Parts: sequence; C-alpha cells; structure tokens
Amino acid sequence: MTLVAGCGGASPPCESGETALVDGVSCARAGVVETWLERLAARPLSSAQRSRVLVALHRRAQSDRAGLDAGLSRIDAALAALDAAPAGFDAATARAQAVYAVHAGDGPLPAADWPEIASVREAALAVWETSDADRVALTEMDVEGWIRFASLCREAQGASPLKLSIADRLPAYRAIRARFAAGPTADRVGMVLLGGSWQRVAAAWQAAPYAAQRGWIDSAPLPPPMVADSRAYLEAVTAGSPAAHATAIEIALGAVPLHVP
Repeated sequence: MTLVAGCGGASPPCESGETALVDGVSCARAGVVETWLERLAARPLSSAQRSRVLVALHRRAQSDRAGLDAGLSRIDAALAALDAAPAGFDAATARAQAVYAVHAGDGPLPAADWPEIASVREAALAVWETSDADRVALTEMDVEGWIRFASLCREAQGASPLKLSIADRLPAYRAIRARFAAGPTADRVGMVLLGGSWQRVAAAWQAAPYAAQRGWIDSAPLPPPMVADSRAYLEAVTAGSPAAHATAIEIALGAVPLHVP
C-alpha cells in the first residue's frame, strides 16, 4: 500500500498510516481498499487513482460510517481469501475468479453503492476477456505479462527480446484474448498465472541456478528455434499450451505466488 497526500486539498491527506482519514478510521485502515485493487490488477494504482479512492472513502465515512466499516470488513475477507490460496494454479484461479466477480458486479464493493471505487477498479483492471463457464477474467496486466513471458522464452532460446511495434500490439492483444477465450480452463488459468505474476516469474528465473534454468528450457513446450519476427514468435507461444508452460515453470522454479505490487 502506498499512501499519498491530496493534491491542492482535493483529497484527504494520508502522509502515513497513522494519519486519520476521519475520526476513528486511520489511513492504514482505509488502505486495504488500495491493497485489494492492486492485488486484483497485479499492478500499482496511479497517484490520481489513489487520490480518487481516498476521496470516495472519506465521503462515505462522513455520510455512512457503518457502510464504510462494513465495506472495509468485506475487503478484509476478500484479501484473506486470496492469501489463503496456495501459490501457483490455486492462487491464479482465486485472483482470476475475484476479478470476474467484481467485473460482473458481484464483489465486496458493488458498483451501484460504490461508483467512484468501481470506476477506479475498472480502469486499473482493464478486463480484456472473461469466461462465463469458468468465471475467470483476463486483465490488461495478464496480457502484458504474457507478452513478457513470451519474450523470456525467446531469450532462453538465444534470440533477442521481443520488440512489438505499435501496429503489432493490437493484433497481439487480440490473439492473446482469443487464446484465453478458447480455453480449456487450465490454459486460461496458466495464462493468468504467468501473466499476472510475471514479475515474480522473472525474479525467480534470475535467481535460479543454471541447472534449474536449463531444466525449464529443456522441459518447456517452446516453439522450435525461430528467426521469425517478434509478432510471429509471440503468436507461436500463445498458440501453445499456457498450462504446460506454467507447469514447466513451477517444476523448475517452484510454485508462483500472486504478484503483490
């Protein structure tokens, strides 16, 4: 959680966790909403988004203190459920299902009652695809992380990192979205696992001994060594099995925990 001060008095000052948002509610207590949003989005909120969250919570505290307390308690329970899921596929499933639920209007802070929070949430998550059958969702950070994972695959095969032009990005997003929609469930979760927790995967890769890195390269369902351009290589990785990729990573580097911004 990152606490921010208001800009020009527009939002309540929260220089530290001990600062009071309102009497009886510290900024640290209110910060669970930011923590929850960032856990679902797998990336930090912007300063403007944090300020909007603080303003919304401050207003609710003044108009409906009982409603604020109940909402914060529901967020506590939502975070506890995410934390309780074992690292790896279970954690990725829990997050993808939580994103689906809030996107569908069934989260701890429903949009009808918390429109300002919902607006920040939708922008932070930027959901690109959902599966009603599995009740899971794919966020923008999942897509970006999947692209970075494909780049790691290419580098592991001795080639240069992926370089996508502006013209390539929208087709790449569409291909990833289509692959997520095509399923099956394990592939959808594998894509969320490697995409949403990309920074954890990258850190584990960098910290792994050579033998572990080599073990992943030898066991992963990588495309044949290619001289193709970046977009073609990304499409080849995406057309494969995200579940098999995630399993190979976990066998070589250990179970991947949820990314905590």
